[in-house]
Amino acid sequence: MISSFGYLILALAFLLALYGLVILIYGLIQKIPAFIESARLALVLIFPLVTAGMAVMVFLLLNDRFDVAYVYSVSSREMPAYLKLTALWGGQEGSLLFWSWLLSGFSLVFASRKFREERDLFPWAMLVSFVLLIFFLGLNVFLATPFERFWHFSDGGRLLSVFQPQNVWLLTPRDGQGLNPLLRHPGMIWHPLRSTWALWGSLFHLDWRLQHWSQKDGTDAGSNSHAHGYLRRGYFYPWDWCLACAGLMMSWVGAVIGDGTPLR
Repeated sequence: MISSFGYLILALAFLLALYGLVILIYGLIQKIPAFIESARLALVLIFPLVTAGMAVMVFLLLNDRFDVAYVYSVSSREMPAYLKLTALWGGQEGSLLFWSWLLSGFSLVFASRKFREERDLFPWAMLVSFVLLIFFLGLNVFLATPFERFWHFSDGGRLLSVFQPQNVWLLTPRDGQGLNPLLRHPGMIWHPLRSTWALWGSLFHLDWRLQHWSQKDGTDAGSNSHAHGYLRRGYFYPWDWCLACAGLMMSWVGAVIGDGTPLR
């Protein structure tokens, strides 16, 4: 039941992201601030839902719930607790869930800022966040859900499904396959944390800077364009671009080298 609960939470977060995108677009077209504010609140609520889904996945890993296909594929009984936590991003489904969690967390921080000061640009930044959340949550809900369980038929056939179909019984293996040995190295344990944090953090930092530049430029009565205002006021801080480029480069290098995550 708890695995089904985790799936339903992610599905609710996905529907909330869809609602936020639709109501935001309608609010922008009709210029209705109440609809845009409703979309902002939806963006804020997505993070607690994804966090609850993450908590369910961690509970399943720590309690050796090998009836869940993802837990079976990345964990085993002899693994210590810290490796079972690492198994959260030890496979494709868990990695996507982890990415969705980080993205929703940055979106929460982003949406909690003072909304009235950036009412012109902020809705468009929310639109990008909703599109990204819909993409990653959609993968977790429809294509790569980590909450599928093993079921078997009376004739020996097997099936993967989140919910129990008719005329099947739950199949619980005695032990799991264990985490990929390549991912047990300390450097590989924190590599996904580093690369995903660098990617989302740098992108959101750059987006915040663009809003800051735009807002400051709007108060510059002597500037005739955004670019002129940026150069005149000196808002092209080199360390901002270095942070963004470094984060993207770290993620690119990680993708080229590979983190050993099995794609099933």
